[in-house]
Amino acid sequence: MAMIIVGMLLIFISALSAKDKEVEKRTEAGGIIILGPIPIAFGTSKKIVKSLLIISII
Repeated sequence: MAMIIVGMLLIFISALSAKDKEVEKRTEAGGIIILGPIPIAFGTSKKIVKSLLIISII
């Protein structure tokens, strides 16, 4: 019960603190298509593509 109350308080506090800040939001997306042993990665930035290739190899 205490953890639920603490969680609700944290959500409330973070909502209040986020209200004051103006942050530029940037959405990045990507995907992987695996054809046999060859992964084909695509995305909106090189960082996303590199991360997806690393994940697909693992």
